[in-house]
Amino acid sequence: MLNNKGYTLVELLATMIILGIMLAVTIPNISGISTQNKMTAYAEDAKKFKNTAEYMFRGDDTVTKPQGNEHCVMVNLKYLHDNEFDTAPYGGHYDMQNSFVVMAKINKRYKYFVQLVEKFQADGDNFRGFSLIDYTNLEGSKYLDNVSEGVNMSPFVKVYTSSSDNGWENKDTLLYKSRTSPSSQNIIAITGCKVLDEVYYAA
Repeated sequence: MLNNKGYTLVELLATMIILGIMLAVTIPNISGISTQNKMTAYAEDAKKFKNTAEYMFRGDDTVTKPQGNEHCVMVNLKYLHDNEFDTAPYGGHYDMQNSFVVMAKINKRYKYFVQLVEKFQADGDNFRGFSLIDYTNLEGSKYLDNVSEGVNMSPFVKVYTSSSDNGWENKDTLLYKSRTSPSSQNIIAITGCKVLDEVYYAA
């Protein structure tokens, strides 16, 4: 014989409480996974950017390489741009002028430094990504501690503002601007470069 007895109010309340607890635990975890996936996407794009720049520096005999110890060369993302960098993790777009790779010759060895910046809208212009860092800091999970964010370019090394004030156009000016910046935004302090042999950029 079928038992037509329904659930009691206490049972329904208990079920709702359990479901509420489960949701409270699950939703932050899902959000955390989504955020980490976006951070991972930054790291993968930065690695791809560095590898593309390295291929240019090493594979093209017409491209200038660092000429001596503590010398470096730079290239911005706009110069190397291909369709692989059309989308950024938070739905914005990469700042093609202020994202760049530095190839430095330090103690007779080549080192690479990457800055990759996404510009996106969230109550105004926001910027997120990697301020100029040693490429080795993208390995493993270390990159999670190196993502910067700001409502302007202040966390990042800014080398380009407009066509009338283009830091890329003059190598001496570029290093001078860096010298007068805080150490966290100082190309010389970060990379160890003293001489900028060549800059490859597209505005």
